[in-house]
Amino acid sequence: MDGTLIDSESIWQEAIRLALRKKGVILSIDEVVRLEYGRAWNEIFNEIHSRWPEAYATRLDMEAVTVPYYKRIAASRNISIPGSVEALRRLHGLGYAIAIASGSTRERIMDTIANLNIEDCVSCYVGGEDYERGKPAPDCFLAAAARLGVDAPECVVFEDAEAGVLAAKAAGMVCIALNLRLENRPTSADFCVKNLLDVLDFS
Repeated sequence: MDGTLIDSESIWQEAIRLALRKKGVILSIDEVVRLEYGRAWNEIFNEIHSRWPEAYATRLDMEAVTVPYYKRIAASRNISIPGSVEALRRLHGLGYAIAIASGSTRERIMDTIANLNIEDCVSCYVGGEDYERGKPAPDCFLAAAARLGVDAPECVVFEDAEAGVLAAKAAGMVCIALNLRLENRPTSADFCVKNLLDVLDFS
């Protein structure tokens, strides 16, 4: 979802930075990127809590602050990635079953599905609460495949970060990388595309 359907990573990072600053923890955006990038929300919070235990007692306490920040920033701009929603709709029309596997919370996944108006295209979704290990572990993708009722080798994963690519390959799935953050970097993805509409050439 983040980085493939919506360009929300920088907004989420800023929301975390602001939430920590509210509790007196001052981090640069680069420090937040290293803390957050490619990880599930439960892992991010666990590290925050271990390093700054006085900031937020529980994940829900921190979400109560970060989510309003995120929504306020996201509402000020169009964060859908060009071509991605159209590609998803076309793949759905071709008969492919589609799941969202994300490190974001289920609530935020539901909000995104509603905001993009893709309820009819998404068969199921898996959020950070639904599995233990974040990427590069394969847990999220295996959980999504199980909910779709398909075997891992039948699945194709769309990713934008190498940790996600490694997770897809560890799950035994084909991986197509959306070349936003992987450009000019080595990757173990099976294919790289600059726009998800290019995926239709493979379908």
